[in-house]
Amino acid sequence: MHAHLRTGVAVLGLALCVMASAVTSSHAAWVVYNVTLNGANEAPPNASPGTGTATVAIDAVAHKLYIHLDFAGTLGTTTACHIHAATAVAGTGTAGVATTTPFFAGFPIGVTSGTYDITLDETLASSWNPAYVTANGGTTATAEAAMFAFFDQQLKGQGSTGTKLKMRKDLAYAENGDPRQKVDVYSPEGANNLHWVWHVNWLDEPEQKWNAFENYFPGEKYCDWVALSAYGPTTPRMEDGTENFAFKMREAYPRLLKIAPGKPIVIAEFGCDLHNKHCDAAEWARDALADIFSGKWSAIMGFCWWNEGWQNDDHKKNDTDMIIWHDDNLTRVFREALARHSDKIQEAPLLRSSTGD
Repeated sequence: MHAHLRTGVAVLGLALCVMASAVTSSHAAWVVYNVTLNGANEAPPNASPGTGTATVAIDAVAHKLYIHLDFAGTLGTTTACHIHAATAVAGTGTAGVATTTPFFAGFPIGVTSGTYDITLDETLASSWNPAYVTANGGTTATAEAAMFAFFDQQLKGQGSTGTKLKMRKDLAYAENGDPRQKVDVYSPEGANNLHWVWHVNWLDEPEQKWNAFENYFPGEKYCDWVALSAYGPTTPRMEDGTENFAFKMREAYPRLLKIAPGKPIVIAEFGCDLHNKHCDAAEWARDALADIFSGKWSAIMGFCWWNEGWQNDDHKKNDTDMIIWHDDNLTRVFREALARHSDKIQEAPLLRSSTGD
């Protein structure tokens, strides 16, 4: 599907030029890590049945450390929770306690399962193990610098089971460098056939202030288009996401206009599973297309139905299928919508290579 709209809305395929990943912004410098808690990550590994997940986010500009933790199934009750930093070699060995010891303020002690949130002010002595501060320059500032320097190698934590938590960088910019650097390199070299797209989901997940998508905006210089994902339910059994497309746009569109005024917006991904028990894909798509073509979202210049299917587990009945031609009603919806609004379809491509391809 490679048609474009004369009013500025384009019907695009699955790939959208050069996609710039979420990056740090001028408002914040959050770097987000995901944590998996299990006995296998212990040093040495053990057979603990305890499991859990955590999100750790650091902001070296505002000197904040955010932790969200969910855990269950420990053999004994909780007695401690803190962060160790940092091993001499990433991914192996042990290290001393860096943060508050023996446990963070308000952490649930004496339980086998729980949920916990805290945001630490890294400028306060109470956020640190005094021994770690002494060993790393003697001030909270030098302790913070030492700990954050090791985040790129490894961060380990410890709960009641002694599980060491190996950290995985969640955001592409943390793994592959800040995409703004790529813009700064390519642009002076005359790479003017590249359009840089900043792409976000309509809903902040998790819905925490530190994770608001505004915090990841790279700045107008580094963004030609703004892209949005707004899915309905994406699996046959999913109960979330049944809100219509218009609801999702009302939530995200004003925020996008505020942070990137004047930037074209492309609906880079939208779709709905064909077999979801709570939402009719054809009806959801009909409403979404009517909303897109309505003209009330004047900044929208393109859209892309995510025409894909994938396996979710070992049961085929749980596979995702959003492929238009697999459903006669959905196929009819797209054909009718594009025919009805053919006067708005722009046939010339929005982007063309220097060779004219």
